Amino acid sequence: MNDTQTGHVVIVSHEYALLCLRALSHREPHLRIQDYVVPANRQNTIARAATPTGSEVRKLLNLREHARTACAGGPRETICPQILVSSKDSRVRSPYYHEHYMSQPLPTDALWKTLGTDVYCSSPEMIFAQLSKGASMVDLCMLGMELCGSYGLPYIPDLPLVNRDPLTTPERLSRTLGELDGYGPRSNAGRALACIAAGSASPMESRLFLALTAPRSMGGLNLPRPLLNDPVSITREQQRLLGKGNLKCDLIWPEHRLALEYESHEHHGRIDNYEATMARNAVLQMNGIKVISISASTFYNYDKLMTIVDQIKHTLGLRHRPETEQMQRKTRELLRLLGDAPSF
Repeated sequence: MNDTQTGHVVIVSHEYALLCLRALSHREPHLRIQDYVVPANRQNTIARAATPTGSEVRKLLNLREHARTACAGGPRETICPQILVSSKDSRVRSPYYHEHYMSQPLPTDALWKTLGTDVYCSSPEMIFAQLSKGASMVDLCMLGMELCGSYGLPYIPDLPLVNRDPLTTPERLSRTLGELDGYGPRSNAGRALACIAAGSASPMESRLFLALTAPRSMGGLNLPRPLLNDPVSITREQQRLLGKGNLKCDLIWPEHRLALEYESHEHHGRIDNYEATMARNAVLQMNGIKVISISASTFYNYDKLMTIVDQIKHTLGLRHRPETEQMQRKTRELLRLLGDAPSF
């Protein structure tokens, strides 16, 4: 829709918008954000036109019987379409979709143009704010890590993760929350934002980061925050040894020369992957970086994880303090919740 056109538009939002962005990531993993963000001077025009009739919504979103099933609490792989409307009077009780009323002005960069003519999508920053109202803290943190990371979860079951460019940054999330009422530091969104970081390349890296650095009140271990996938300078000889020109660490505390590497069982299923890992660790050690490896089975086992944590604390020069029973329970629960997250 251009500025001279009139008529109604559809703005998909919340979890349905997240599904659309995940699908976009699979189609275009190296998208340019500026190609999709709706300019601020056009957002108000689009928002005012977000008063579609039920038939317009069904036509523009191509809704069929599966949408009715999803809105009635159908299978998890179907999601009830959710849209934003600018007028309370335009809301209807449709069995095909659910409406949310825009009760305050849209912040900067709130909309993306992703789904074709006259259909818009909440931006990653808006999705984070919208889902914060009903999501658990762990789910919201995992969502923030995904949006600011270089991986995209599948938009339909059985698809693999996709490697893509980040959709946003913690700074952009902060700017959007700052322009909305009710999303301050003490809100769910504000507290989750304080826990997340940019640079994660997989859900497991996100879980590791959150478990190690989240506040004690959440069950986290409150360790100093490492960098995620930060590049390490290596020599040309080391590049030849690795067979590539760069080297990044999953989690690294550069000032302490310490790296934590996640080793998946799938990765070590092939001998060439095992040899690549050995070469990688050798190069890191040549550069004076201590490498600690961790697997999923170690991460989800509290006692084994705490053995790794003790090694990290020792290298970081932190005092060892025995965990109280209450803190142990909180950490075990956080590990369980991280294993189940995200739920959308």
